[in-house]
Amino acid sequence: MLLAFSVEAQVTLSTSPYNENFDNIATAGVPAGFYIKYGATATSLGNDSTFQTRPVRWRETSRGFKNYASATEVTDPGADSLTQVTATNRTLGVRQVSGTNIWDPGAAFAFQITNTIGKFNFQLSFKLQSLDTSSARKTTWIVDYGIGASPASFTSVTTSPAVLETGNKVFSNTTVTIDFGNALNDQSGPVWIRVWASTGSSGSGNRATTGIDDWSLSWSTTSSARDIIRDNNYVKLSGQLNSGMNVTFNKTIPGMLKMQLTNMSGQLIWQKQLNRAIQGQVETIAPAATIPNGIYMLSISSKEGTYTRQVAVQ
Repeated sequence: MLLAFSVEAQVTLSTSPYNENFDNIATAGVPAGFYIKYGATATSLGNDSTFQTRPVRWRETSRGFKNYASATEVTDPGADSLTQVTATNRTLGVRQVSGTNIWDPGAAFAFQITNTIGKFNFQLSFKLQSLDTSSARKTTWIVDYGIGASPASFTSVTTSPAVLETGNKVFSNTTVTIDFGNALNDQSGPVWIRVWASTGSSGSGNRATTGIDDWSLSWSTTSSARDIIRDNNYVKLSGQLNSGMNVTFNKTIPGMLKMQLTNMSGQLIWQKQLNRAIQGQVETIAPAATIPNGIYMLSISSKEGTYTRQVAVQ
């Protein structure tokens, strides 16, 4: 069994977005900036865990953080061991166990940023994967953040979907999105973001094998622009991109507006220009063709400021 410790290094953010797909964990171990913890609590980051770099199958029952096949590539919950261990798309995962409350609850994926000076309006997306359909117990996960080298308190954030669960004999690959609002803006740091099991699992039987994949953190470099439109509730989104997403303007915005939809590489998918927007006006985002599953960035800019938000197709 090959083991490695979590890399003790923060991430310094440069160009938005910051992306990590975990595909190199067999050779490089846990990526810099990511920490794998057990014994995490509401007032403590917990203890550093070892990491098993050798690819393993989802049903391996020993405790700990491991290198699993990602459900993005291996979509069959009954895939054989060879298929799982040879998949090139990997996920950073953990198997919870009984016998101690430091793994259930207390298992945590943590991400540390050196600082967020000059950066604003953070949004995060990642995939939460439930991988072992033989695991009957259900684990609920939350996302929170803390400020400082070793925070003594953490603040939970709203996620979409609102409830994050793995286990319960379910095989799933769920895109999770979070809008941090102003919470992480311009912090001298360090800044921590955690995905962790804060409460004990429910039910009976084996505990879950859970993975995270396709971590994408984005931000802007201006503070007031987005705040004006978003924080004053100028805009409301409804619907889905491939079936008609509506933008409702809750307040009048004078002057020219530009609406754009891009993928995470910056490629333009759709755009529209308006002479102005009046209260109650509805505009539909209508790409010319069906767009693939993934995360996209919607921006609406005017002299009043700029609204940006990640939207998912899944």
